[in-house]
Amino acid sequence: MHAVRAHRRGGPEQFVYESAPCPEPSGGEVLVAVYAASITAGELEWDASWTDSLDGTGRDRTPTIPSHEVSGVVAEVGAGVTDLAVGDETSDTEDLSSGLRELSV
Repeated sequence: MHAVRAHRRGGPEQFVYESAPCPEPSGGEVLVAVYAASITAGELEWDASWTDSLDGTGRDRTPTIPSHEVSGVVAEVGAGVTDLAVGDETSDTEDLSSGLRELSV
């Protein structure tokens, strides 16, 4: 899988298009083949884009995959998912980071 990733804080100049591990859906999650994603300048300033906490004191998440708004088609469903099926179109804005890649959970 390929993704746009940032290995350190900064703006678009930090983005690198490269191979990245393919995510696997856990229970209650779906894997989405991403058709479109967006990124805002503001989210590059959010601590939660770079760490696993809202105040920046958590574990470093770099390299991070920016974008929290994605749309695409469900490629795989995790255990317990009953409201979506493979092939369903979907969109999401809940995850704080990870949309600029081919597959996203």
